[in-house]
Amino acid sequence: MAAELTRTPKVEAIAAKSVPSGRVSFCRSATVVGVLTIFWVSLNETFTLTETITGMVVGIVAIVLTNRLILGGQSYADRFWMSPGTVILYSGYLLYKIYAAGFSALVRLIRGNIQVAIVDINTELSDDCSIALLANSITLTPGTVTLDRQGKRIKIIWLTDSEQDLTARNKLIKGAFERILLRRLG
Repeated sequence: MAAELTRTPKVEAIAAKSVPSGRVSFCRSATVVGVLTIFWVSLNETFTLTETITGMVVGIVAIVLTNRLILGGQSYADRFWMSPGTVILYSGYLLYKIYAAGFSALVRLIRGNIQVAIVDINTELSDDCSIALLANSITLTPGTVTLDRQGKRIKIIWLTDSEQDLTARNKLIKGAFERILLRRLG
């Protein structure tokens, strides 16, 4: 059974004012297939014509099956679209946070100054896709693992070296991830 996708008033308003035309929808789908093809070729570590065509076919099949079976006819590329600039900004910030958090956790580990805490953070995001992306990004950064999500609340296990108030903790864990994703929604 497919999960119900939450459609908040803000997301509905954005969707209503920016319903893409057929040409825009096609371009977005082609972009997603292109990204999936690059991902496929990267994972296979082979850049040949056969591998590239295989990646394209797998990407197209993945998009068609997702649109029909999971999204009930909606377009994946339109539902979860992020501009290339937002993708580059988010990816760059994610890589920076992975390295910065890794070095920070290493220093705390060497000093023996680590406390483990389970914290709840609240997000301002309302779109399920954005909240899932935020939770996954938090898990990718060393020293944090997302345990659970209930609505806009995300439960995280966190390696820290001090007790911090709730506002500072939320800001430190979410970083600019949330701001970038909020900009994506308008």
